[in-house]
Amino acid sequence: MRRNLRDYGILPTIKKSLGGIIRPLFYRRTYLLYKTDIRKVEFPNNLDSNFQFRFVDIGERSIISQIVEMEEWLEMRLDEILKGGGKCLVALDDAMVAGFNLISYDQIHIPVVQYTAPLGPDEAFSEQITVSVAYRGHGLGSKLRYKLYKDLFEGERYIIYGATDVNNKANLALCRKVGLDVIATIKYRKWLWIEKTTRVPSE
Repeated sequence: MRRNLRDYGILPTIKKSLGGIIRPLFYRRTYLLYKTDIRKVEFPNNLDSNFQFRFVDIGERSIISQIVEMEEWLEMRLDEILKGGGKCLVALDDAMVAGFNLISYDQIHIPVVQYTAPLGPDEAFSEQITVSVAYRGHGLGSKLRYKLYKDLFEGERYIIYGATDVNNKANLALCRKVGLDVIATIKYRKWLWIEKTTRVPSE
């Protein structure tokens, strides 16, 4: 509830809460799929920061537990992605995780809308980007994105995808700021036992 209020505001949170009551009968969710070619992104001249940016190792359980505390849905998924060759870029304030960006290289996977698509050899998918509440409002999300872009570029992965709930205005604002464009709307509908996912390209 607190996370929904923080990310979406009061009205969308109420709608989601009411939706949870009728979910066994009817459920719908809309996500926006976004993308950019890193080679076309204009990087800021100065990305200096007081944070330490680095990729976390799967054995660093203290850092991983902080990430999972920030995003509970990653409790099982995070280890799976890291073992599968994915990466998690963290911004550290001493030993505190101020933010992170988790990426995978095998597929686009958005479980809440039952959508999966393969990735090419020069592509990556941003599974989750989160900045801790205490560190928001200072451009850390943008710095995480640009630091990740640099690493992807050096690894010859030039295309990055991501997705967000249509109501997540903060994430959409960050997307626009760092050169990510919405390329499709993904709609998931469930009525009793009938499920349907549709992808509608953006005009």
